[in-house]
Amino acid sequence: MRKNVESQLSEIELLLSLHPEGCSRLQISEKLDFAGRERTLQRRLSELVSDERITRNRLKNTMIYFPVPKRDKPRTSEINRSGNEIFSQESREILKFLETSVLQRDIAFYNPQFLGNYKPNVSEYVSMDLRKKLLRHGIRFDDDITAGTYAKQISQRLLIDLSYNSSRLEGNTYTQLETEQLIHRGIAAKGKLNRDTIMILNHKDAIRMIIDAARDIEINSDTITDLHAILSEDLLQDPTEGGTIRKIPIAISGSTYLPIDDLKALSAFFNLLLKKAQEITDPFEQCFFLLVQVPYLLAFADVNKGTSRISCNIPLIKRNLCPLSFVGVPQKAYAFAIFAVYERNEIQPMLDVFEWAYVKSCLRYDVVRNSLGSIDSYRIKYRRERKEITIRIIVEKLHLDSSAVVQRIEKFCKEREIVDPDKFKLLVLDELAHIRNGYKLGLRVSKSQMRDWIKLHSD
Repeated sequence: MRKNVESQLSEIELLLSLHPEGCSRLQISEKLDFAGRERTLQRRLSELVSDERITRNRLKNTMIYFPVPKRDKPRTSEINRSGNEIFSQESREILKFLETSVLQRDIAFYNPQFLGNYKPNVSEYVSMDLRKKLLRHGIRFDDDITAGTYAKQISQRLLIDLSYNSSRLEGNTYTQLETEQLIHRGIAAKGKLNRDTIMILNHKDAIRMIIDAARDIEINSDTITDLHAILSEDLLQDPTEGGTIRKIPIAISGSTYLPIDDLKALSAFFNLLLKKAQEITDPFEQCFFLLVQVPYLLAFADVNKGTSRISCNIPLIKRNLCPLSFVGVPQKAYAFAIFAVYERNEIQPMLDVFEWAYVKSCLRYDVVRNSLGSIDSYRIKYRRERKEITIRIIVEKLHLDSSAVVQRIEKFCKEREIVDPDKFKLLVLDELAHIRNGYKLGLRVSKSQMRDWIKLHSD
């Protein structure tokens, strides 16, 4: 599929090179037979602009697209500028290979030993010193608290930050404010491609899934394919490719890397990758392993990097460590680090990005945590009881606004000898209100029971 995409991108580039005065989207559609495929053309133009292969400017009320001088290699100054304070001198040396034209660099084939030689809890991507540093920044609780507690505490901010930044690294044009409006108020930004809107909403759903299932979620095939299915929903040309191992070869734009084309072996490598990831005990090592190995294998037809950025947060969220939201990471710095993995199996540039981004994420959520105040120990103490009575109310089809609900909660408090029953009652009623408004709490009730209870409030 990617070959077909690249062919379309090249056709558009070639057309514009023959029309330096520029072309409108309608003119491009007519000349390249994109008639009836308006959304496809929009995506291709957006990708070309994002990759700086073409440029655009609005003339009167029409967007005009123009060719740009052909340049297929980043200059040294560009690497330095994009890396800013992120890349170490070692990484800058590694990235010098990008100064050579992609046409002059050797083809890099998938290297099975890059994964095969890694031994969980023996091999070390993240040094012990760096793990200690990240732990000092990322630790949030001294006590052993239920998995996902911290992520739930900052969930409103995390949903925006991680959705925005992960999507931004894929060329999404939403601003952070527009992302917040979309996630919290359901208002799509005007003038944006549908693809950009869908990408943000998919990220929100995927992140919410991890937070809600933090206690039970594991790094396995079901989890990663489910995440991919959510992240890629309505974004793939073939919807059946969501959450499934790709069945076709793919190519990487701007890189000489050729992913594995033995599609039979791809599933075996995918299972091996997840087996090794699951065995890693250190959360930072496990996080970084996924951040590197998932996009390198490219097990899916698309959205591999997005899947890695969301899945790498699972070990952090489970351990109540600060999540990694990629705040402020330059798009090109991230791309250069990925290319180093693709073409050289060099992880240091990505490790620099990881360290820089994680520390910045922690500093951001320190501010968020201070604004929220300390965690409510009462909520944690009665977590199980709150879920139990909430489930009973839904199963028994008690209307939220009825006196029967209040009486049911009060009776429950007496039976369980709950301290401060008034506070408990307010917490349960608040959670029920969230459920009625469409917020999912991961309760163990059937879909039909939940549907009937929500319908009760719409009648």
